[in-house]
Amino acid sequence: MIREYERGLKFNDYVTEGAHGRTGVFATTDDYDIVREKTALGWSFEFTQRGFWLRAPDISLVDITEPFRIYQMGDGITNLSCFKYMRDLRKSCALPDLINGVIFSEKDKYSGFDFYVSEGEVLEGEIRIGGSDSRVHDLKADVLNFATRTKQWQQYLSQTHDYLGGIRTIPIHDRKLEHFDRKSADFIRYINGLNHTLDDSIQPLGMQTLEGLVEQLPDFEVMILVPTGCYRYMTSLLREDLIDRIMLWEVHIDPNQPRTYKLMNKRLENKKCLIVDKSYTGKTLTHMADLVRDVGGVPIRFGLFPKSRCAVKGSEYILFLDRVLESGGMNLGDENWPIRYYKEVLSAS
Repeated sequence: MIREYERGLKFNDYVTEGAHGRTGVFATTDDYDIVREKTALGWSFEFTQRGFWLRAPDISLVDITEPFRIYQMGDGITNLSCFKYMRDLRKSCALPDLINGVIFSEKDKYSGFDFYVSEGEVLEGEIRIGGSDSRVHDLKADVLNFATRTKQWQQYLSQTHDYLGGIRTIPIHDRKLEHFDRKSADFIRYINGLNHTLDDSIQPLGMQTLEGLVEQLPDFEVMILVPTGCYRYMTSLLREDLIDRIMLWEVHIDPNQPRTYKLMNKRLENKKCLIVDKSYTGKTLTHMADLVRDVGGVPIRFGLFPKSRCAVKGSEYILFLDRVLESGGMNLGDENWPIRYYKEVLSAS
């Protein structure tokens, strides 16, 4: 249960499981001075029926499911090495010790800073950390830099190199508006021209795109994009002949964040509706599928970069890195399934 903010409590007193099946730091308050103080430190907030819902900043330390993150370490081999190293540290409860060592080595930089390592069954393909303020972004860089200088790291790097063999590079492109067809460019202008102060789920679209994604999509008549989970990836799903089939439908199933709205609303009755959202648990996709059925549509759930087996099972199709896979045919029999599919998708053969 999310507790009310009290100044005398410690940062870690607010660690609790959030809506996505992983721990985070949350608090509620009706004191706007606290909201203003926390947002200055990098916290986000939502309006609720009980006042404000606060969330401390958190960040992905390493991820092997999302293509835009794997090159933060330089290449695909290094990224998987880092994931395996950090996962083993987390399983042995030694990851907080490593992070504390980094903080202690730069005491002045991290004075007054607190952190947590996010936990939860949904984090099978990702390691996440959170912090008491925006210095968590610096902490990520410092932790990764420190890890690559350890003796253990070299062992993981060598083992991963042998395991993966030859791998390909994912075709990610930084695009500008003029690189899109006219209808897609108009769509981007429309979304980016919305009043972003109306709802914090409305954001400018990310302009990094995955080549070849549209060609892998299953057959559909309407594409329903859940904005909060899709803004970074929406431009990879644009093509002139698809624009008129796109609908935006924002729904939050977390009772602390009641919110729903539609843009470019479509008639869904008897239509194949591809529902697209980033997926940790698959609960939002399943809820959206129920809403589509309620109005006579035929839902097809498409989970982007699922972090857990339950997220895969909660979709008919998933996007793992840059490859669309049918969920029903995937082998999820052990905890190493993300590593196996990482190798399969990136294989150069």
